[in-house]
Amino acid sequence: MPDQDYQARKNHWYDQLQLSATRFLPNMDPVEVRAHTVAQDMFTPRTIFKFTGHLGGAIYGAPRKLKDGRLPLNNLYLAGTDQVFWELQVLC
Repeated sequence: MPDQDYQARKNHWYDQLQLSATRFLPNMDPVEVRAHTVAQDMFTPRTIFKFTGHLGGAIYGAPRKLKDGRLPLNNLYLAGTDQVFWELQVLC
């Protein structure tokens, strides 16, 4: 998608998400929320690919997984529920 179209679509969906979120904020007018917004951020699959190289916008997952938690250093292991998502090159 060309940059101009991409930015327009990204802005459109940001606005839609904000409108949806204000349903859960009692007595909050979406226009009022927008008027007091200082900064905003939103990412898309394109953003994720640009900064991580992960295809299709996948935030988690790596081509080389550490399923047993072993690292290239003796007697050092990575433990935890998300450990299989770490890339070897990030840890070294």
